[in-house]
Amino acid sequence: MKLLGVLVEEYDRRHALPPSDSTPGQRLNYLLEISGRAPADLLSVFGQRSHIHEALKGKRPISAAQARKLAAMFCVSPGLFI
Repeated sequence: MKLLGVLVEEYDRRHALPPSDSTPGQRLNYLLEISGRAPADLLSVFGQRSHIHEALKGKRPISAAQARKLAAMFCVSPGLFI
C-alpha cells in the first residue's frame, strides 16, 4: 500500500497544474520545473534569452503564437499561457 501511495504522489506531482489563479509566467515556471527543462530550452519559442526571463517573471506577455508553441512543447492547452 505504501508503494501505491508513493506512485500516486509522484503521478500527481508530474501531472498536476498550478492553481488557476496563477499567472502565465508562474504556470510556465511550474511546467519547466516538473518537466526537467531549463529556460534555455525555450529559446526557440521566445527568440531571445531576455524575453524568456521577462516572460517567466511576468514582465512580458506571452503572445498567442508563443502560447501555441509552448502548448505543443508541454502537451497542454494554449489557453494556459494567455
